[in-house]
Amino acid sequence: MSNTRTYTPGYGLRFAKDITYSDYMKICDRLGDELSYVNGYTGDDKITVAPEPITEGGFKFCGGPEKNYDDAFYKTMRHHISTNRYSRQGFTWPIIQIDTPEKWRDSDAVFIPASMFAQTFLKAFDGASPWTQEELKTCEKVFAEFGVLKFGRMPGKGNLSRRG
Repeated sequence: MSNTRTYTPGYGLRFAKDITYSDYMKICDRLGDELSYVNGYTGDDKITVAPEPITEGGFKFCGGPEKNYDDAFYKTMRHHISTNRYSRQGFTWPIIQIDTPEKWRDSDAVFIPASMFAQTFLKAFDGASPWTQEELKTCEKVFAEFGVLKFGRMPGKGNLSRRG
């Protein structure tokens, strides 16, 4: 296992359009496809992305050569969704059950309304490869396809990859 990890604030997000539950799952699928491509992972090593069952919500990344099927590693992009850029108020992340992703895939109900904001927080440890700027740029591209726009700075390379 690697001693290099990521534990740092990421960039901000602005939701320029309503995101449905179905859209959120499509974002998960696109992130998995694009990050697998960027990292050269195919077949059994393909990355899958799912809603993270954590209070502030986020994307949990599984698979890749590190294989996260037994939670042997941990890589996530958390997002604190709020009504403005400077608070963490105004949005409650739902409880994630084992069947949540499949239920969300078929729901066109609005999940995250337009005009909301999020501040991301990046984590990668317990053997997961650290986040890279290329991965974050790939996420930014996927988010933009769904009307979720980046604001603020990209974390520096030194913040993405630390010993510890």
